[in-house]
Amino acid sequence: MSSGFLNIEGRKDLVRDLKSGAVLSQNKEALLAYKQKGEDKDQIRKLQEQQNSLQHEMSEIKSMLQTLLTRGNN
Repeated sequence: MSSGFLNIEGRKDLVRDLKSGAVLSQNKEALLAYKQKGEDKDQIRKLQEQQNSLQHEMSEIKSMLQTLLTRGNN
């Protein structure tokens, strides 16, 4: 990293920002894995929403079919 950072002894993946005092990770693979995990969670959430929507629509279709069958038998 640039001159505004100090290496943390014993940790090659961490530096301290001299201006803010924050400890920052230089581990790009861990950052990418973290971002991918978030994207995976978003994808799972979207798929669950789609599944719920499809289940609701199927219930509506089933109800309509039952109504049609009931009317047809009368």
